[in-house]
Amino acid sequence: MGLRGPMALFFFALAEFRAIIGMHLMIEGAAALKIGIALAGGVARGLAHIGVLQVLEEHGIIPDMYAGTSAGSVVGAAAAAGLTGYELQQIAQETEWWFLAKRIPFGRWLLSSEGIETWLADIVGVATFEQLRKALAVVAVDFASGREVVFTSGPLLPVVRASCSIPGVYEPVHVADRLLVDGGLVRNLPVTPVRELGADFVIAVDLHSHVLDIALPENSIGGLLRASNILMRPQEEAEGAKADVVIRPHLAALGPLAFREVSAFVKAGRTAAIQAVPAILEHLAEMK
Repeated sequence: MGLRGPMALFFFALAEFRAIIGMHLMIEGAAALKIGIALAGGVARGLAHIGVLQVLEEHGIIPDMYAGTSAGSVVGAAAAAGLTGYELQQIAQETEWWFLAKRIPFGRWLLSSEGIETWLADIVGVATFEQLRKALAVVAVDFASGREVVFTSGPLLPVVRASCSIPGVYEPVHVADRLLVDGGLVRNLPVTPVRELGADFVIAVDLHSHVLDIALPENSIGGLLRASNILMRPQEEAEGAKADVVIRPHLAALGPLAFREVSAFVKAGRTAAIQAVPAILEHLAEMK
C-alpha cells in the first residue's frame, strides 16, 4: 500500500532525505553498528510506535532489525517490509478496525483473529519472514506449555496473528504443531529477542510505563485491563533495563481500545521519541 496525496509524498521525501544525511553526518562512524528496536504490545496503544518510527526516520536513525510483541509485531512486520512511519499513519487512519471484533458463532472462543492476518497480508505484501527487507523477531506463547516462542523465519502472517491473540478474547492460533497466543504474557517488551538477532544498539518502546497513573477502574473490563498491566510491568521493566535507550510515550489518557485516536497516539509517540533522540545520538556517537 503506497503513499497517497501530496502531503504524504512530501513527508516521505523529507524522511528519506534526512535519513541519508543523518546516516552520513549526524551519526557518522556508527554505520557499522546494527541498530535494533523492540516494539511492545499494547492493543491500540501500539499506534504510538508509528510516531516513534517517524521521528527516528527524520533523524536518520534507521533500525536494521525489529522485534515485536502483539501490536508491536504488527508495526514491526510492516516496518521490516519497508513501510515508513508516514505510510503506516495513513494506513491506520484509513483502516476500519471492526475486523478486530469478528465474533465466532456458537464457538468456544469469543472472537476470531483471522481478520488481523488478512489485513496484514494486504499491507506488507509478503508471506514469510525471509521475504521481509529487514530481520524481524515475533514473540508468541505456546498455550500448552506456557513457554515463549520467538519466530524469525517461516510463515509470517499466522505468527503475527498469534502474537496478537489475547487469550480469553481471541481463539488461539495453530502454527505448525503448536497452539499459540499473545506473546505479551511472557515478554511484552522484546529487547532480548532483538539482541539475539544481532543488534549492537537497542531502542525499546515501552507502552505501559504510565498506564497505572490513571484512576482506578470502575467496571470489570477496566479491572481486567489494569490487572493485566500490573502483571506485565515486572517483565517489561526487566526487559527495558537491557535496552540502551527506552522511549516511554505518555499514553495513560488514551485507552487500549481507542483505535480511532490515531493522531493522538502518533503525537504521543512522536513527543516521546523527540525527547529521546539526543540520548540516542549521544550513545551512538560513543559507540562508533
